[in-house]
Amino acid sequence: MSLNEYLKIYKHRVQLPNGKVIDDYGVVDLGAGAVVVPITDEGKIILVRQYRHGSGEVITGFPAGRYDEGELPETTAVRELKEETGYETKNIKYLGRLISNPGKNKGWVKVYLAKDCIKKGEPKGDVTEEMEVLAVDWDKMEKLILEGEIVEAQTIAAWMLARKFV
Repeated sequence: MSLNEYLKIYKHRVQLPNGKVIDDYGVVDLGAGAVVVPITDEGKIILVRQYRHGSGEVITGFPAGRYDEGELPETTAVRELKEETGYETKNIKYLGRLISNPGKNKGWVKVYLAKDCIKKGEPKGDVTEEMEVLAVDWDKMEKLILEGEIVEAQTIAAWMLARKFV
């Protein structure tokens, strides 16, 4: 079943390694995407605060989004950085991939580090995105995570991957 282009739900018949069969195992496909950890040429970390309807809250996190049809993951990362923050870079590095809730979700996210980011414009998100762009230093980033201001698993995991390169 496809609710829309962003969410597909499947009912699978699964035989587990122990032989048990589950006739109605639900799987969600949120699609593949990219998340980017942006660092300015001054060493500031760029974050986006925006209302996220799934959680019903304003969430702080890194720019991220689904691949457009035929788009390479790195291109998605650069595009999302520009659309959601107004920042651009030519210094981007692939760090790895993430999946949240792999028991039910099949959508992987590739993680990129974008260094030497420069503000070139204003955010231009889609109709669901009204964003506030933040620029924080290393200590503030750690504090936002430890104090629970940043709760998005994708952002926390991407930060953990990027830390050794910052």
